[in-house]
Amino acid sequence: MALPSLSDRGINVKIVAALSPQLFARQPLAYRESVAGPSDRLDAMVITNGAFKLMREWADGPLAREYSLSSQNAA
Repeated sequence: MALPSLSDRGINVKIVAALSPQLFARQPLAYRESVAGPSDRLDAMVITNGAFKLMREWADGPLAREYSLSSQNAA
């Protein structure tokens, strides 16, 4: 129930669960852009149990690495 709480507090955030990049890639471009377009990727951070470098398709802004959490320090 965290999402309603964030909204009630006026916190502007978009949360995307990317469970399968391969399935996401099979979706129409318009859908993919609506979920995570270029401006979203510039202003994103990720939480992953893998290496951050594998998430660059999702978050590649100048501060993405600094604000993201990953199991490996490889950039």
